[in-house]
Amino acid sequence: MRAERQRRRPAGGFSLIETIVFIVIVGAALAGVLTVLNVTASRSADPFLIKQSLAIGEAFIDEILSRDYSNPTGYVGASTDPRSNFADVDDYNGYVATTTPGIYTRGAAIIPGLAQYSVTILVAAEAAINGVPMKAITVTVTDPSGNTYPFLAYKANY
Repeated sequence: MRAERQRRRPAGGFSLIETIVFIVIVGAALAGVLTVLNVTASRSADPFLIKQSLAIGEAFIDEILSRDYSNPTGYVGASTDPRSNFADVDDYNGYVATTTPGIYTRGAAIIPGLAQYSVTILVAAEAAINGVPMKAITVTVTDPSGNTYPFLAYKANY
Protein backbone atom coordinates (compact mmCIF):
# COMPACT_ATOMS: atom_id res chain seq x y z
CA MET A 1 0.00 0.00 0.00
CA ARG A 2 2.85 2.33 0.69
CA ALA A 3 4.25 1.75 -2.75
CA GLU A 4 0.97 2.84 -4.32
CA ARG A 5 0.93 6.08 -2.31
CA GLN A 6 4.42 6.93 -3.35
CA ARG A 7 3.57 6.43 -7.00
CA ARG A 8 0.52 8.66 -6.89
CA ARG A 9 2.23 11.54 -5.11
CA PRO A 10 3.76 13.98 -7.63
CA ALA A 11 7.45 14.76 -7.25
CA GLY A 12 8.26 18.03 -5.44
CA GLY A 13 10.68 20.80 -6.54
CA PHE A 14 11.85 21.97 -9.95
CA SER A 15 13.41 20.04 -12.74
CA LEU A 16 16.83 20.98 -14.12
CA ILE A 17 15.29 22.40 -17.32
CA GLU A 18 12.86 24.60 -15.38
CA THR A 19 15.71 25.93 -13.23
CA ILE A 20 17.86 26.74 -16.29
CA VAL A 21 14.96 28.52 -18.06
CA PHE A 22 14.30 30.55 -14.88
CA ILE A 23 17.98 31.59 -14.64
CA VAL A 24 18.05 32.62 -18.33
CA ILE A 25 14.87 34.72 -18.02
CA VAL A 26 15.98 36.43 -14.81
CA GLY A 27 19.44 37.05 -16.28
CA ALA A 28 17.99 38.68 -19.42
CA ALA A 29 15.67 40.87 -17.35
CA LEU A 30 18.50 41.87 -15.04
CA ALA A 31 20.73 42.73 -18.01
CA GLY A 32 17.98 44.95 -19.44
CA VAL A 33 17.45 46.77 -16.15
CA LEU A 34 21.20 47.32 -15.67
CA THR A 35 21.53 48.67 -19.23
CA VAL A 36 18.80 51.23 -18.56
CA LEU A 37 20.42 52.22 -15.26
CA ASN A 38 23.80 52.59 -16.97
CA VAL A 39 22.41 54.88 -19.69
CA THR A 40 20.51 56.91 -17.10
CA ALA A 41 23.54 57.32 -14.88
CA SER A 42 25.84 58.29 -17.75
CA ARG A 43 23.43 60.99 -18.93
CA SER A 44 22.44 62.30 -15.53
CA ALA A 45 25.08 65.05 -15.68
CA ASP A 46 23.84 66.42 -19.03
CA PRO A 47 20.89 68.38 -17.62
CA PHE A 48 23.17 69.86 -14.99
CA LEU A 49 25.64 71.07 -17.63
CA ILE A 50 22.82 72.59 -19.66
CA LYS A 51 21.29 74.34 -16.64
CA GLN A 52 24.68 75.63 -15.50
CA SER A 53 25.46 76.93 -19.00
CA LEU A 54 22.06 78.59 -19.15
CA ALA A 55 22.67 80.31 -15.82
CA ILE A 56 26.13 81.52 -16.93
CA GLY A 57 24.81 82.83 -20.26
CA GLU A 58 21.89 84.64 -18.63
CA ALA A 59 24.18 86.19 -16.02
CA PHE A 60 26.50 87.58 -18.69
CA ILE A 61 23.58 88.87 -20.79
CA ASP A 62 22.10 90.58 -17.72
CA GLU A 63 25.48 92.09 -16.85
CA ILE A 64 26.03 93.44 -20.36
CA LEU A 65 22.51 94.81 -20.72
CA SER A 66 22.96 96.72 -17.45
CA ARG A 67 25.76 98.76 -19.08
CA ASP A 68 25.34 101.93 -21.15
CA TYR A 69 24.83 101.75 -24.90
CA SER A 70 27.93 103.87 -25.51
CA ASN A 71 30.68 105.43 -23.42
CA PRO A 72 29.24 107.54 -20.63
CA THR A 73 30.25 111.15 -20.18
CA GLY A 74 33.71 111.47 -18.62
CA TYR A 75 34.60 107.88 -19.37
CA VAL A 76 38.37 107.35 -19.67
CA GLY A 77 38.60 103.77 -20.92
CA ALA A 78 38.23 100.18 -19.92
CA SER A 79 40.89 97.68 -19.08
CA THR A 80 40.58 94.21 -20.52
CA ASP A 81 39.83 92.71 -17.12
CA PRO A 82 38.31 92.87 -14.54
CA ARG A 83 34.91 93.35 -16.10
CA SER A 84 33.98 95.79 -13.35
CA ASN A 85 35.80 98.43 -15.41
CA PHE A 86 33.58 97.85 -18.44
CA ALA A 87 31.30 100.86 -18.74
CA ASP A 88 29.44 100.26 -22.00
CA VAL A 89 28.29 97.38 -24.17
CA ASP A 90 31.17 97.74 -26.65
CA ASP A 91 33.75 97.06 -23.92
CA TYR A 92 32.56 93.44 -23.91
CA ASN A 93 33.19 92.97 -27.64
CA GLY A 94 35.79 90.28 -28.16
CA TYR A 95 35.80 89.25 -24.51
CA VAL A 96 37.02 85.68 -24.29
CA ALA A 97 37.13 84.04 -20.90
CA THR A 98 39.20 81.14 -22.17
CA THR A 99 42.67 82.62 -21.75
CA THR A 100 42.55 81.28 -18.22
CA PRO A 101 39.88 78.60 -17.87
CA GLY A 102 36.88 79.28 -15.69
CA ILE A 103 34.24 81.87 -15.03
CA TYR A 104 35.33 84.88 -13.03
CA THR A 105 33.46 87.51 -11.05
CA ARG A 106 33.69 91.15 -12.10
CA GLY A 107 36.41 91.45 -9.48
CA ALA A 108 38.52 88.79 -11.30
CA ALA A 109 37.99 86.07 -8.68
CA ILE A 110 37.33 82.60 -10.06
CA ILE A 111 33.94 81.11 -9.22
CA PRO A 112 34.41 77.67 -7.62
CA GLY A 113 33.00 74.83 -9.69
CA LEU A 114 33.03 76.73 -12.99
CA ALA A 115 36.68 76.19 -13.91
CA GLN A 116 35.77 74.01 -16.92
CA TYR A 117 33.34 76.50 -18.53
CA SER A 118 34.31 79.28 -20.94
CA VAL A 119 32.57 82.33 -22.38
CA THR A 120 33.02 84.30 -25.61
CA ILE A 121 31.23 87.61 -26.21
CA LEU A 122 30.72 89.49 -29.48
CA VAL A 123 28.95 92.84 -29.87
CA ALA A 124 27.94 94.05 -33.33
CA ALA A 125 26.08 97.16 -34.48
CA GLU A 126 22.72 96.32 -36.04
CA ALA A 127 20.43 98.33 -38.26
CA ALA A 128 18.21 100.84 -36.51
CA ILE A 129 14.66 99.81 -35.75
CA ASN A 130 12.18 102.71 -35.97
CA GLY A 131 15.14 105.08 -35.91
CA VAL A 132 16.61 103.59 -32.70
CA PRO A 133 20.16 102.22 -33.09
CA MET A 134 20.63 98.64 -31.89
CA LYS A 135 23.57 96.43 -30.92
CA ALA A 136 23.44 92.64 -31.09
CA ILE A 137 25.12 90.90 -28.16
CA THR A 138 26.09 87.26 -28.61
CA VAL A 139 27.30 85.34 -25.58
CA THR A 140 28.54 81.81 -26.25
CA VAL A 141 29.04 79.48 -23.29
CA THR A 142 31.08 76.28 -23.69
CA ASP A 143 30.51 73.56 -21.10
CA PRO A 144 33.07 70.98 -19.89
CA SER A 145 31.94 68.42 -22.48
CA GLY A 146 32.55 70.89 -25.34
CA ASN A 147 28.91 71.74 -26.11
CA THR A 148 28.27 75.38 -26.94
CA TYR A 149 25.20 77.41 -26.02
CA PRO A 150 24.69 80.73 -27.81
CA PHE A 151 22.67 83.55 -26.25
CA LEU A 152 21.53 86.59 -28.24
CA ALA A 153 20.24 89.89 -26.91
CA TYR A 154 19.83 93.40 -28.27
CA LYS A 155 20.69 96.70 -26.60
CA ALA A 156 18.89 99.79 -27.85
CA ASN A 157 20.13 103.37 -27.63
CA TYR A 158 17.01 104.87 -26.11
